[in-house]
Amino acid sequence: MTTKPGEAAEMSEAEYQSHYADDGGKDVAIRDAQPPAEADLIPNKYQGASTMPVPAEEAAILTAPVNPGDVEIRPDGIVYLPGGKYRAILNQAFKPMGWAFVPTSELRKEGDELYREFTLYVHGRFAACAIGQGVYRATNKDMSYGDVIEGVKTNALSRCCKDLGIANELFDPGFINDWIQKYAVQVWRKDKPKPQWRRKDRPKFYDETSPVQAQESKGNSEPKQAATPKQEPQRHPPGDPARNPYQKTHKITKEHQALQSLINSYVKGEQAKGNKDCTFEKVLEACSDFEGFKTTQIEQVSSPKGCIYITGKFHEGLRRKQEAAKKAKEKK
Repeated sequence: MTTKPGEAAEMSEAEYQSHYADDGGKDVAIRDAQPPAEADLIPNKYQGASTMPVPAEEAAILTAPVNPGDVEIRPDGIVYLPGGKYRAILNQAFKPMGWAFVPTSELRKEGDELYREFTLYVHGRFAACAIGQGVYRATNKDMSYGDVIEGVKTNALSRCCKDLGIANELFDPGFINDWIQKYAVQVWRKDKPKPQWRRKDRPKFYDETSPVQAQESKGNSEPKQAATPKQEPQRHPPGDPARNPYQKTHKITKEHQALQSLINSYVKGEQAKGNKDCTFEKVLEACSDFEGFKTTQIEQVSSPKGCIYITGKFHEGLRRKQEAAKKAKEKK
């Protein structure tokens, strides 16, 4: 059986039955092997290829900048032009019936994946060919077998149109990023582990909860739903007036700061000698617990002699605590 370019090959009833089987009322291809030679469907498929460029007015239509309002985005973030837009551009450039898009291979099935080659003819001449693909799952009630086959055809058409310069911006990362920033938004949906995309001017998803924060969309890290940050306890270095309980009831003066500096020097010296129990807080506590020690004396002790005074108070406090602990142990 011979056919002309642009014409689909006809099948006899016997050939039809050998290639297709009934599956619940749907014609499902049962050939899982490689498709037969392309010449079995359309011989001389490439006839007329590159023999004549299209007129300038047709080329202007094909290569015109894509209209951002025609572009769509899938929930997974893939930007695309609907199949109807490609067909409208072809009709505008070549007029209806001035172009044809026909299958040039058998349908091939690999698991859930369906593949088929299609060829685009313009004014009876070869223009482009590509393999379209789609996924058919019988459990998906929203996508019939016929819908999947139509999707395979549209997928191949978009790939062929790329060769004619139609909507080539959709393969430019710079254009895609700019379009997404201006026309798309990423949102969270109930029971969805990952955020979903939609156009800003489209209605919200029925289960949409909140938009993804801007900082979550940057970088390679996966966005997460906003959570209340934990309050970390405020920490202050030793010697910081904020750690000094005396600050709660008294204003810190230059004299206090000088005294703290003296205590820090003393503590460093003691720790250098191996006295790990000597800390700023313990020194201050020992002084405050010592009988007769007045807060007004802190302001007076702001000289090198103050270090000796503090040292005496510190050791006196430790001695009294050790004696108290010893007596309590003896009573037991």
